[in-house]
Amino acid sequence: MYLINNNNKILDELLLKLQNEEELFQDEFQKNMGIVSIHTLVNVNYIIEEYLNNYQDNNSNGKKMILIFGLLQGLFAGIDSLYSLGKALDINKLLINLNQNKTLKNIKRIRNDVVGHPSYRYYNNKSIGYCSMDVDRITSSNIVYYCYTDENNESLQKNKTEVNMIDVINNYFKECNQIIESTLRFIDIKKTIPDICLLDEVVLLFRKFQKNIKDDKSLIQVREIYTKLLNLQHNSNDRVIWRIDNILYMFQLDSNEFVNHLINLELKKLYELFYILEKQINNNVKHTKLYFYGSDIMNKLKRKIKKFTKYNKDIYTDTENTLFYKLFKDLIRMTKNDEKYNKLSNWLNKIYINNDKIMLYAVGSFLKAN
Repeated sequence: MYLINNNNKILDELLLKLQNEEELFQDEFQKNMGIVSIHTLVNVNYIIEEYLNNYQDNNSNGKKMILIFGLLQGLFAGIDSLYSLGKALDINKLLINLNQNKTLKNIKRIRNDVVGHPSYRYYNNKSIGYCSMDVDRITSSNIVYYCYTDENNESLQKNKTEVNMIDVINNYFKECNQIIESTLRFIDIKKTIPDICLLDEVVLLFRKFQKNIKDDKSLIQVREIYTKLLNLQHNSNDRVIWRIDNILYMFQLDSNEFVNHLINLELKKLYELFYILEKQINNNVKHTKLYFYGSDIMNKLKRKIKKFTKYNKDIYTDTENTLFYKLFKDLIRMTKNDEKYNKLSNWLNKIYINNDKIMLYAVGSFLKAN
């Protein structure tokens, strides 16, 4: 039970700070939201403890289902509470990047399949389906279930999912601990440091890039400063670190109007993340608008895609979902015979064939944004 005890310890530390430091919140409502988020995380630990104490027993099917349903719903509530904690402190998703943890990313889908809507629900390609759990095959920490979807009344699709719940629990504590520890560090920074001075660095990086200068050394330096500031591990799934690493990757690619368009967008997103952080530390900080000349043909594609209603927009950035690749196949098919999209279609086809997940994600994110 070390994982639970260690998590409870840092949750207690954060709860004490939230209860005693009024200046962290805009009002009493946000303060209570933060406190309730911590209480929920503690309650989730009770559920996890109950599961760990009983999952290896020779349980009846009913007991198995109670343990699985309780754990999946509990983890879902825990993840939701981590996001609520960010909202309470006015930093939103700044310290959270759970979607980069492949195991946890699937928890919402698994919970909806097994607990939320097993007999009837809509999937991301707007098909209707149902889920059947193989109760007899719940052995130890493994669960197996099947999803059946009817795509356009044409054919019944059957997909098998197997999940190791101990692996899920370990990943949950890994991410939860990092987020809570980063939040504690953020509170200390807010009290002790008057200015972190990273906004100007990102503005300078952006303006250099407008002159075709890819200043990777300065970007790496920004990464190091931020890592030390938040006391992060180098393998952290932190949102800022993840975005910086994506930009560094893009800097290494051959330049074209599409790559440059996406680099500009990523630099702007990085600026917005640092602005959220800086604003919490220095309320007088001014927001700088970052303008760039983007790719006209990519903007046209974005307007065109609004009529492309076959896929739920959540698919646009879900690189682990097979529908994500079907989306890009359809994009390439839709543009390849249109002369004005010729260069873009060829480039999309290239990153699709190379399975360049960073660039595919960047394109999907661009198309998904309002």
